[in-house]
Amino acid sequence: MKRKAGLSSLILILCLMVVLFSLPGMALAADANSVQIGDTTIPLDANASVSIGGGTVSYDLASKVLTLDNVNVTQETINTPALVANGDLTLNLVGVNTLRGANMTSTGYGMHVLGELTIQGSGQLTVIAGEYNSEDDGSNTGLKVDGNFSISSGTLLIECSASTKDSNGLVVGGDINVSGTGKVSAITGTVAKQATGTCLPNSTSITVSGQGEFYTKASFCTTLKEYGPCYGFFANANNPNAITIADEGSFTAICETPKVQGFGVLAVEGTISVSGSGTYSAICRNSEHNDATNANYAEVRGGTFSSFSDTALNTSTGLATRNTSTVFGGNFIVQAMSAKNASNGITNSSIFSATSDTLLKIEGGNVLITCDNTTSE
Repeated sequence: MKRKAGLSSLILILCLMVVLFSLPGMALAADANSVQIGDTTIPLDANASVSIGGGTVSYDLASKVLTLDNVNVTQETINTPALVANGDLTLNLVGVNTLRGANMTSTGYGMHVLGELTIQGSGQLTVIAGEYNSEDDGSNTGLKVDGNFSISSGTLLIECSASTKDSNGLVVGGDINVSGTGKVSAITGTVAKQATGTCLPNSTSITVSGQGEFYTKASFCTTLKEYGPCYGFFANANNPNAITIADEGSFTAICETPKVQGFGVLAVEGTISVSGSGTYSAICRNSEHNDATNANYAEVRGGTFSSFSDTALNTSTGLATRNTSTVFGGNFIVQAMSAKNASNGITNSSIFSATSDTLLKIEGGNVLITCDNTTSE
């Protein structure tokens, strides 16, 4: 399957334009000593309770937990996030909360945590990035976390508005851990260059366990050919990383209607592991070249692994890997449908050289591979 030369050199551009992250091994920020929400700065050196945006923001010094209780804030100051924490932050969610960042003429965020972010509670938080409107190279990002990000309960919804350049739903410099009953949705689209639902620019991983749910999507990317692909989920192609789905965890990544090339999941050095009754689902549709999943290999011991590519103007690939994937149990479903030139159920990765000629080993479970080879005229 022929691909554009130089694709690997384009892979990191989108996420690295956001900011420079801490290198592996460097210490990240300590606990935040202040949080700015809208135009209000809250010192985190004592118990506090402040009325903001029709709700209440409170801080408990003993537990170091900041609670958002039915807060609705729209940032009006251009290029400014709705919430900024200058270090590690633990959020407790009560009721329905919304944080909307200001519109941007330079790279910016709906919410920015300069350390680690932990979310808990029974409520919901929606984070929305303002529009990016500039001819200068830059991007808007719904939520940027410099360190690790974890959620054990509550619901986080991330949206990224239109951009004249690049757009990211969620960018995390460390690991992502979705556990318990935590739910995350990160969506971006309607951009002129590149769109990424979720980006891990460093050698980091995502784990979804318990009854956790993780959903990410990039759609309606009007990418011009010289700007490269769009991604539902992106992990740094130059470092090992992992996507681990366990227990009843659910992971879904979608790339829909990019202009040239789309990836549901791009994690070239990444291993994808599914066990228990977990669910992994990657979908890519309606581009010139579709890759539903492009990774190092997959290992399925239980649950369901599903990778679906549909409706490509040129080539459609369900699963592209560098090494051998193995099915020990559960369900393994790969589909590549409706390509004008060629459909590939499972194939070697076209981005880096494959290190194995064996694409799939079946030790148990149920395997379904469907390939609708061509719809060429």
